[in-house]
Amino acid sequence: MKKIIILLTLVFLSTAFAKEKSIPQAKEERKPDSIDLSPENIARGYLKLAQALTLGRLDGKVCELSAYPSEVINLIAKAKNLDSKIQPTAEMDKDLGENLSYRLVKAGATIDNLSKTPSLLAGTTFYGGVSSFYPMTLKIKADGIAEYSEYQSDEKADGDLKPVVTTGKWSIIPESSKHAYTTLKLNFDKKSSLAKTYAFAYVNGEPALVKSSQYKVSLRKNNTNFIPSFATNPFECGD
Repeated sequence: MKKIIILLTLVFLSTAFAKEKSIPQAKEERKPDSIDLSPENIARGYLKLAQALTLGRLDGKVCELSAYPSEVINLIAKAKNLDSKIQPTAEMDKDLGENLSYRLVKAGATIDNLSKTPSLLAGTTFYGGVSSFYPMTLKIKADGIAEYSEYQSDEKADGDLKPVVTTGKWSIIPESSKHAYTTLKLNFDKKSSLAKTYAFAYVNGEPALVKSSQYKVSLRKNNTNFIPSFATNPFECGD
């Protein structure tokens, strides 16, 4: 009888072991790799994306990648907000060096700093007009020189439009108790369609030039929806 009990026990154990062996074991779940969420690391991520878009711009893929200046500059601003030590790359300087918005973000400055640091303004270009086909440009050069280019009808060429460049002077009128805003003053010897003074203002988050006459009216009406005469970013992608 004991032999029968021992034999049955052995059969039971062997059957149980076989069943246990046949049951597929659940694989050990792989833990996700740890992610560095430090502000410095996220800042580097923003800068890398800005660098990629910049390289796309330099390669002529602005429209394909939606690599507009405002996108690149916004990424740089986010990076610097998280890590003030972050600095734009040489490629960004090459591509956006004449862009006032880029210069201000790089320097950690605003339009209110322009009167004390006019070097931020010297060497920048502003864009006017309503399309990329016949743009108006205002170049703020060093030594107080301003250069304005606009397309005008050429009577000698059957009315075809051609760019006409005029040169003048520029200076900055700082904000004061008598002057409520920082102003760009222009003085051109030849007749031009430019106003004599433009207010620096932020339009859609980007620095722009607004005619002083319009700016004053808007302030009186407590309306900050300014219509810029010149923007810091050019028309691109066949606007």
